[in-house]
Amino acid sequence: MVGDVEVTTHSVPHGCPVIAYRLRFPNGETLAYVTDTTAPNDYTEFIRGADVLVHECSFYADQKELAETTRHSDTESVAKVAREAGVGKLYLTHLGPLADADRLVEEVREQFPDTEVPVEGLCYPVDGCPVDPRRAVFPGSFDPLTVSHLDIIRTCVEMFTSVHVVVARNPAKDHHALFPLAERAELIRRCVDPSVTVSVWDGLTIDYARKVQAGRLVRGLGRADDYNVEVRLWKTNALLGPEMQTVWVPPRPEHLDVSSSMIREAGFFGGWDRVKHLVPDEVRDEVGRRIEEKRNRS
Repeated sequence: MVGDVEVTTHSVPHGCPVIAYRLRFPNGETLAYVTDTTAPNDYTEFIRGADVLVHECSFYADQKELAETTRHSDTESVAKVAREAGVGKLYLTHLGPLADADRLVEEVREQFPDTEVPVEGLCYPVDGCPVDPRRAVFPGSFDPLTVSHLDIIRTCVEMFTSVHVVVARNPAKDHHALFPLAERAELIRRCVDPSVTVSVWDGLTIDYARKVQAGRLVRGLGRADDYNVEVRLWKTNALLGPEMQTVWVPPRPEHLDVSSSMIREAGFFGGWDRVKHLVPDEVRDEVGRRIEEKRNRS
């Protein structure tokens, strides 16, 4: 016993001694934790019926041979052991360093739908967990990312323990966008600190914030003219998510009044060379090429 939690163990095969754990909590719920082993093996009965299984998943299904050679697990095998053991929920851990987490979880879900890759710092299960005021979401269209946006993101990294930049769909703007949503997200990733999560989202920002348990919504406030619009948006978000709080973060003074639309419009009319310094160095050439392509097509 550890406090009031009953802990049992089971050795699992690996290149060195490894122990799997099963925890029974006072309310009767159980959690099994299995890492650094090749699934499935002789621990199926040990984890049978666990409410939650945390299991390593280092390789894709088509890398089964590599998984066995290194004594780790692939997606198909992990799904199989979870299904055969009749566990309730599956969380993947010990992902391969070069693996795509989205692909791993998609492959497992084909056989065991109730699977997640947990995000560092989140409370699980997500439903019912309180939001964290140290976690922030910064939504926008970012078409393209500007030095003003980057100022705000860097300030947020200093202010919060977790920052999510959300590339949001905007029907009013998307029909004449420079970049599709996924490309915008990739351009942002080139410019920001690796600790920043960049995602594409097609719904309400409030719903995304709840998903990542963020208690703060960040809005950039670079012009006095934006104030009335921002107040209305603040009120709307407060109605939709009263547990959230909006935080207005300005860019540095020299980057006030910089906007994506200004850069696009100047570029389309031949002024790219005079506004390109307002786009971060890491993506400047890519943005310039796309503007030139758009000009040529029109």
